[in-house]
Amino acid sequence: MKIKFKDYALFNNSHKYELSPLTFLIGGNNCGKTTFIKGLEIIKNGELESINQVRKCK
Repeated sequence: MKIKFKDYALFNNSHKYELSPLTFLIGGNNCGKTTFIKGLEIIKNGELESINQVRKCK
């Protein structure tokens, strides 16, 4: 599955992220791992209005 965030937190519109059945998120502190997971939760739950709420929490 490929995913592309549009105007979401620190993710820009130019990169597509490929997810497989087993995907690891690796990176330093404050690089967006948790934000990425929250974005996936928003997509899963269909909570498109929540994108602005997540952005305000940062």
